[in-house]
Amino acid sequence: TGTGRRKLAAFFLLGLFNNLTFVVNSASATTILPGAVAVVYIVNCVPELLVKLSAPFWWHWFSYRTKVLFTGCCFLANMILTNPGFGFSTPLQLLGVGLSDLGGGLGEATILALSQFYPSPSRLLTAWSSGTGFAGVAGYLLSMFVMPVLGSWARLGLAFGVLGCYWGAFFVLLEP
Repeated sequence: TGTGRRKLAAFFLLGLFNNLTFVVNSASATTILPGAVAVVYIVNCVPELLVKLSAPFWWHWFSYRTKVLFTGCCFLANMILTNPGFGFSTPLQLLGVGLSDLGGGLGEATILALSQFYPSPSRLLTAWSSGTGFAGVAGYLLSMFVMPVLGSWARLGLAFGVLGCYWGAFFVLLEP
């Protein structure tokens, strides 16, 4: 039957929101830990690597829905813990960065595996890839122009908006 526009849009949005916090964390590394950007970058990469290395041993225990719910919670925790207005300590901010990367790795493995259950998985993977590429542009634009002018509570609203879009793309837009 081919790949519908809703599915393509869902995979694009899932790719975008799955990688958005990674880009924002990378762009904000100097505000999270001034003078130690490499530490933020390592914390922003290692959890995803660990997820992908260990997934064959535990992947089958959880449904796709559960993995997407957990992934969204990781993104939300990241956006709360790294919100400079809330004044969390550096270790808690780094925990937020790590949770984002944990969610990113889990989300990527989940959605890429899920694509195989739909007709034309290669088109869905192309839409995912386009979304991840756009996350780079969107994340840096957010970091440069939007986040600096938002207060703490507006950033919190943005965090819930991102979470809503991520879960909406999966639970509403993506057809079962």
